[in-house]
Amino acid sequence: MLDCDPNTIVLSRFEDAPLSMPTLSSFPPDRRTSLPSTMERLEITMSPRGSSLPSTNRNVMGSGARNERLMVHYRGFVAKRIMPLGKHFCLNFGPGYDDPIVAEARMFPPLYHAICAISLLSLALKGQQQLLPEAFQHYHQAISSSLTLPSDLNSDRLLYLHFLLLVYDICYAIQEPGMSQDMNMWVQHMQHLLHIAQNRSGQNIGELQAYLLWYALYLDVQACLCGNGEGRFARAFANHEITLPDWRETKDASRPVAMRNLYPNDENTVYAAVHAFSNAVCMMGARLATLVCDLRAKALQQNSPEVRHQVMTAQQRLIAQLRNQFYTFESMEYHAFLASDHARTAAQLPLLARITFEYAYLQFNTDMIYLHTCVYPGQQMHNSPEIKNEIAMRCAMIINLCTSVVDSQNFDQHHIVWPIFVAGYAAVDMDTKIHALNLMRAMEGTGIACNALRSRELLAAICEEQRLRVLHGGRAEEVDWIALAKSKGLGVVNFGL
Repeated sequence: MLDCDPNTIVLSRFEDAPLSMPTLSSFPPDRRTSLPSTMERLEITMSPRGSSLPSTNRNVMGSGARNERLMVHYRGFVAKRIMPLGKHFCLNFGPGYDDPIVAEARMFPPLYHAICAISLLSLALKGQQQLLPEAFQHYHQAISSSLTLPSDLNSDRLLYLHFLLLVYDICYAIQEPGMSQDMNMWVQHMQHLLHIAQNRSGQNIGELQAYLLWYALYLDVQACLCGNGEGRFARAFANHEITLPDWRETKDASRPVAMRNLYPNDENTVYAAVHAFSNAVCMMGARLATLVCDLRAKALQQNSPEVRHQVMTAQQRLIAQLRNQFYTFESMEYHAFLASDHARTAAQLPLLARITFEYAYLQFNTDMIYLHTCVYPGQQMHNSPEIKNEIAMRCAMIINLCTSVVDSQNFDQHHIVWPIFVAGYAAVDMDTKIHALNLMRAMEGTGIACNALRSRELLAAICEEQRLRVLHGGRAEEVDWIALAKSKGLGVVNFGL
């Protein structure tokens, strides 16, 4: 065991992504001497007084070696988890080019502080608790230094800032599971992102900017389905108040010429069809999230058993209507891609189109399972044998696809944790549940925060509660996993980060 100074951070390795970190040649000559000699052991020496970043009216390039190494950690690890598909589309410009968010941060102190904050929080949540005060300080500086800035909804800087701070708040919420949603800052950051999306609706914006807005929608939908969100972003999208761009058709003039056309022209038609499919899947997810938020709010307002029964009857009608929309979509759009089976379909698609399709494929099947099992407590007890067989089939499809992701060690694809959880919860057979738990265990330690660990702990607690319920003469389907999560302090706010 090494004797370390208490103000030194030691990273045994950069999680599971040491080979994709930037090389020394990607940094200016005057910064290379401040980088570690090996990427397997990185020491960040901190001043006992904490951060000494310059004031907001100075260029942050002179912030020192410690914070520069936090930029390295952000680029090499954090950025890949907040943009799990972004690396496939070269959204970070690839080797030899600076990450566009990092490049912007070097001249925009609030964003620089936000990157330092999320990098430190990631390290703190993985065991280095002493870094939490430093993370808080940078978060506070990011907020305070941006308060005097004009509210320019066309500013990429503000989009990057609020997205990173949103991710920070979601990750931190797992550290304080009792924190009230009404007091959570992520609601405000999501509102800022919604305003930006509304302002840019219909505009031709950069690929990275479009991707972040899409992912903000995904985070909002998932938070709603987990019982932790207000769904403002999802509601605006479902009500057609905003439209999000095809981030593979946007043009970025600053992108190197050699990287602008990522695939041949004959793939463009295929991708356009896949994007239309993916867009429709996101719309269905937003409608589901909106329905869940509305029904949950109505249920909480009722005290009388008679009134609750009336509300339940009305809920079932709304659920049936949305279920019919899902089935109509599946028959008209979904099977057009599936041909005979998923593996055959995916193998016939170009790489980037296949990645997009599989992402949407997981979302759709997860939403379908959720719609049949998780909208209200005890919902599974009302399912017909045909619905139960359908649920089992979709659970198997999700587990098979996610198994291939884990077997390929694509651990940056943390969006698979939520589908695995839903499949593990809804599955009736114990083998599928155990398989889901093992897949989630494989994802632990590879994300920004500890949500994969918390997700597995929650699923294990659900399985145990289901077992006990059956043991005492009840039914496993009676277990309300959202209520159980909150009662055990495991209200996981986002399963993927």
